[in-house]
Amino acid sequence: MSRSLMTAALVGGLCFAAGHYVAACRSTVDRAAAAHRPPADDEAPQAEPATGAFEWRRSGSDLVRPLMGCAPRTGRAIETLRAPIEAVIARAVADGRASHVGVYVHDLTTGQWLGVNPDSLFVPASVGKVPMLMALLRVEEDVDGTLSNPVDYPEWLRENDRQGIRPASGVRPGQTWTLGQLAEAMIVESDNNATFLVQGQLDRRMVEQVYRDLGWEERHVVIDGIEQIATSPRIIGGMFYALYNATYLGEGTSDLALRLLSRVRMKEGLVAGVPADVTVAHKFGEWYSRTPDGSGVGQFHDCGIVYRPGRPYVACVMTRGGSLFQRPLIELVAEISRALWSGFEALPPAG
Repeated sequence: MSRSLMTAALVGGLCFAAGHYVAACRSTVDRAAAAHRPPADDEAPQAEPATGAFEWRRSGSDLVRPLMGCAPRTGRAIETLRAPIEAVIARAVADGRASHVGVYVHDLTTGQWLGVNPDSLFVPASVGKVPMLMALLRVEEDVDGTLSNPVDYPEWLRENDRQGIRPASGVRPGQTWTLGQLAEAMIVESDNNATFLVQGQLDRRMVEQVYRDLGWEERHVVIDGIEQIATSPRIIGGMFYALYNATYLGEGTSDLALRLLSRVRMKEGLVAGVPADVTVAHKFGEWYSRTPDGSGVGQFHDCGIVYRPGRPYVACVMTRGGSLFQRPLIELVAEISRALWSGFEALPPAG
């Protein structure tokens, strides 16, 4: 089966809404077709009045509007998760642990999703390594063997010195590593040096196109008095949705990406909120910055797929707080993760 026909088959099927399958997504789509992203200003959701399902389409021509994704509106079942999430966030804001929290949750069994400030903007930090990985794997799909290409790791590279959570990476300077090995270090260890080297091997225009395909238009916004690149929980959560469904990358490369993400060494945040034997394919990010008044603001995010048996779900939690210290934010993400796990335990069976 050709690449375009495979993608069409994957996203041209059925959209689950209000407990019933709805033929809302039958369409032949281009390679970027199913990234499930929030609409841009000119991309209003297309509602199905009888079902409440909606589609996201990206700009095309006057004759073509390529389909990017399809999902039901939030349903009664998943709405039961809202109150406990909002209660955790309210306590954290009240006691000063956090100033802003955004959460996006997507039930991968029913297709229902829920957001609490899902479009709030945060500095992506290392969660931005997920689309970088997807860009690299897109090149691997086009040019088989790309991951085996050798890359020299210069002695002068010191990007890791700025990381608060330091990688314990096996890749070392002064040696040659394959792009695959560097990609593994970039994700599993969140190694900034490896990320710098991977980025240097990719065509910038292609990377930017991948980001746009996935709904992340590079934009600078003022956050805490500083102009910074920003993204949202819904956008990052949509990337994991696309990997789970193998609707942006192929099945093999999507599987490779999620296997790397399931080996991320950070075991706090999302992972701390679920039983130890549950697989979580995720990526965390940490950021801190000095504000114009001389104080500092920390951010911590953790986004991924929790493979709850029989009911997996995407969870993306992004936070920022009133100091440079991220420990309260890491613990807050774990608390929200526990609330989500408990909430899914209490949901009625799907279907």
